[in-house]
Amino acid sequence: MTSNYTSNQKYVKSIKRFILIFVAISIMTLLIGCNKNEDEETNGSGPNTYSVPIEFGLYTLTDEDAPGSLFAPQLTLNLDSQFTFVVDALSDTLVRGEYTITDGKIYVANDLNDDVYVFDITSSNQLKFDLEASTIPYEAGYDWEANGIVPLEDGAVFDKIQDKVMQVKVKVVSSEVRYAMADIVESAEDYDFTEVSFFILPNTEIVDLDDELLEISDLKEGQTLEIHFSSVDEATAPVDLIGVRKIVVLSV
Repeated sequence: MTSNYTSNQKYVKSIKRFILIFVAISIMTLLIGCNKNEDEETNGSGPNTYSVPIEFGLYTLTDEDAPGSLFAPQLTLNLDSQFTFVVDALSDTLVRGEYTITDGKIYVANDLNDDVYVFDITSSNQLKFDLEASTIPYEAGYDWEANGIVPLEDGAVFDKIQDKVMQVKVKVVSSEVRYAMADIVESAEDYDFTEVSFFILPNTEIVDLDDELLEISDLKEGQTLEIHFSSVDEATAPVDLIGVRKIVVLSV
């Protein structure tokens, strides 16, 4: 009787010891995992972490020779990890796809091919192009300026432009394939100029009053348009509207 009681006590103690060891191991594993995740978020290691929080929005190449240029490459980063990248504003080609962030770099991968544009995240609102790490279709020695494009060179800086979207109502006086000049009809801003020009990028949204999508060929001289843009370059004549995101055709 005494022997059975002693055996039962030993069995119970063994079970308790096993449970305690299992709980201790589980807690240690959980703590190690949490510390690892915290380190990755802080140091930028891991496939989807970064040390500097990047702001979403529109980034444009900053070029000393062509500040606010209509033809400067523009990169838009969306909250859903999707992007649009206008590399050559004179082309109908619009690079779009999904971007990823790894070790302080942002990788912009084209959905249609193997092109990947890589940028260093230098601050929360500035990127620097890494040509060596990128895989792009432009070969060394490509004459960007001869093709009317602001050069996309190694170390090129992209700054986030203001989130504020300005609007102006204009009447088109002349229109080419992707470029138009117009007279200001109405504006909420007190501008010192009455004539503007703007470039229609591949990612510029063109709609009618019912918000139905239109083609660039639907834009004609004499039409009244509502232009949504980011900034102006008053150093040009006529004044350039920079970052045209949306055009609403008010009259046919």
